[in-house]
Amino acid sequence: MSIAAIPFTLTSNFTAHITGNTTNVNASNLFSSEIWEGNFQKTIVIDSGVTVGAGVYTHPSSPSVQYHANYVFALYIPGFKGSIYILNKGTILGGGGRAASSPDVTLNYNKIQGEGGIAIYVDNSTVGWRGNGIFIDNQGSIYGGGGAGGLGGTGGQGYTTSSGYNAYPLCTCPVCCGKSCSDTAPCTGGTTFGNGCAEGGLRWFCPYTSYTYHDGGDGGYGGYGAGSDTGATPGGGYSGDAGGIDTNAGDGGDGGTGGTYGNNGDTGDTGDNGNYTNGSAGSSGGLAGYYLYERSPGGQYSNLVHFINQGTLGGRTVLDSEPPIAQMPPGY
Repeated sequence: MSIAAIPFTLTSNFTAHITGNTTNVNASNLFSSEIWEGNFQKTIVIDSGVTVGAGVYTHPSSPSVQYHANYVFALYIPGFKGSIYILNKGTILGGGGRAASSPDVTLNYNKIQGEGGIAIYVDNSTVGWRGNGIFIDNQGSIYGGGGAGGLGGTGGQGYTTSSGYNAYPLCTCPVCCGKSCSDTAPCTGGTTFGNGCAEGGLRWFCPYTSYTYHDGGDGGYGGYGAGSDTGATPGGGYSGDAGGIDTNAGDGGDGGTGGTYGNNGDTGDTGDNGNYTNGSAGSSGGLAGYYLYERSPGGQYSNLVHFINQGTLGGRTVLDSEPPIAQMPPGY
């Protein structure tokens, strides 16, 4: 993202105010390279009423390649020198999770299926670019995106029946063409249905019942999680497929509702039972996104991020993770 795309003002060489709603902020773009790479304290202030969110990300060299917001981060802090102080008086919000293969997925998406997006991602993984510390003072709200709803369970198998008779020659009648015959009924409940010899020998008629099995309906996709790109109201789950007319198979369960800001998505509904097997349970919803995620190899730099919360947090947090939990899109 270019500097011009972020509504901010530099009140000094070392302090940047984000003054308007924006997405996909790379903190290094708020300062000159000399400041970012220098051994100074850099301050970022997010003003009250301002939302820094994750939005659709476009590959810088391939504009046709785009990524959903839960693939990227609302605020990305790459390697730096010196120290960083972040005062959040507004809202930092990750993107909403999307269920794999659902109609809500129209672009590339987070390969960790259904998870909400990350609000703040700190990358302390590069030797020589880990700085002296990041101090985050939250006086507003920081939320990971809501997880997507879980997939509904598959409906149980059903079966249908059909009945009829199989015919066998009777030995007391002329039997055609060397066919085998029987003097007595070759089956329980067999009958000759009358007297005399029909063509090829009067036949025994044996009743039968055949069974045809039918698969249950597929479960519905889970709804999207609440997030910076999807809004505050999570998406409802999609309906499961019907088991089929006159098949006795169960309908698929409905997908779960997506999670609100910083919460997991709901589990999908269990599929309906068929007359042969029961429906399967729905899948768990996607996990809430991280409100803070630090990548720092081997736990060596666990003292680099200092967090003071005077506001509202939602979602998960992790420090000192290696490798990264999220896949960085190309050119980010």
